[in-house]
Amino acid sequence: MLAACAPAPEARTPTAVLSSPTPAVKAPVPAAPAPAGKAPVTVTFWAHNHVPRVNLDKRLFEEWKKQAPEITIDYVVVPQEYEVKLTTAMAAGEGPVLYNLTTSYNYTFMHKGFASPVDYGPWGLPNQAAFEKLYVPGTLEGFKYQAKLYGVPSEVSNYALFLNQALFQEVGLDPAKDRPRTWEEMPEVAGKLTRREGEKLVRRGFDFTYMTQQGRWTSPLHTFLGMAYQLGGEPFSPDMGESTIHTEPFVEALQYQHDWIYKHKLGSPALLGSNQAFAQGRTR
Repeated sequence: MLAACAPAPEARTPTAVLSSPTPAVKAPVPAAPAPAGKAPVTVTFWAHNHVPRVNLDKRLFEEWKKQAPEITIDYVVVPQEYEVKLTTAMAAGEGPVLYNLTTSYNYTFMHKGFASPVDYGPWGLPNQAAFEKLYVPGTLEGFKYQAKLYGVPSEVSNYALFLNQALFQEVGLDPAKDRPRTWEEMPEVAGKLTRREGEKLVRRGFDFTYMTQQGRWTSPLHTFLGMAYQLGGEPFSPDMGESTIHTEPFVEALQYQHDWIYKHKLGSPALLGSNQAFAQGRTR
């Protein structure tokens, strides 16, 4: 099951398939007679409502069913507030056997005992060190707790800057040559792409997602931490015992977003989230 749900990296924030230490296993409801000597079993699997991920999961489950017809997958896609509902179910001892979880919640789940260490048997490997060689260095760090591995990666995001080439060309900019390459260059380029009606922003050259419904994780967490990391910041001390979010790299990263709104006046958390705004042509 875990092997089938570990495709090559593709989308969203780094996400892993984890197994529950005390899952609420349903009574066996096989879709087909089990092979001789193998008892039928139903495995409950929870996932977030991300259409590309759901479609991939369904295809993988169909492939898995051909290899292990005695196993039925009870696939539950939670439409909203997935992490909240999953946390509640796990705390009540009613969680699924397997679940897909963004690394943003991994530490808490591992610390609370909501996950079990990975079993390397299905891969035919002797230990964690051998398993880690299957992945690009660093890929598994978000799924470790006290040096043990608790999850198998299923998605890995690649955050990047989107460019609307038509809007660049509209203002006489070359998307290849004039695109910003540093945060320091961003205000000047974005300013040329910004359009106002009086003091009202009607098109932004660039903006963060802030805490909007369309991007609650992107800028408040991933962009902010990424900017601080570029400045040499680490959110925790090496022993994970102390938060370092008060240090200069994090202060500077947050100051940049503050200045974007109040000093440069190039964005606003009151406007449509930049992800959807980009799709509608309201940001570059």
